[in-house]
Amino acid sequence: MLLRTLVVAFSILSITGLGQTPDPIPVDYDELDDEVLTFISVEFLPVYPGCENEDDEDVKFQCFQTKIQEHIIQNFTITREMQKEPGGKVWVEFIIEKDGSISSTEVSRSSGNKLVDAEALRIVSSLPAMTPAIGENNTPVRMRYTVPINANWTND
Repeated sequence: MLLRTLVVAFSILSITGLGQTPDPIPVDYDELDDEVLTFISVEFLPVYPGCENEDDEDVKFQCFQTKIQEHIIQNFTITREMQKEPGGKVWVEFIIEKDGSISSTEVSRSSGNKLVDAEALRIVSSLPAMTPAIGENNTPVRMRYTVPINANWTND
């Protein structure tokens, strides 16, 4: 009997609105425009220059990945100073902006060699502007992407 009374009392409080509803939280739509998405949450992935003519979206993305790898291989400079320490794998995270430019490059996982990490940041920052990712409503969006870079050598 006591339990039924409590349930009924709670129901009456809820129905009558005695429990005040909080004011709605204001939404900053400009902040939503700056949201950074991942490659799994966009409608269309960014397109690297030279990959525009591919018809299939999967092929465009494979081209995107290949072109980034080629850029890294062609431009990564291994110096004698760098080789004084062991190399390793560095993970560089960056944002492809709504205008296709590259920003916010940062090492998300270090190689353990500061010079390798610095060179990886330099190379990723020098990626060319791309066609940006497309989100809902067919509008350009900011997209985060991470690329691994292997920098290994043998010290004889």
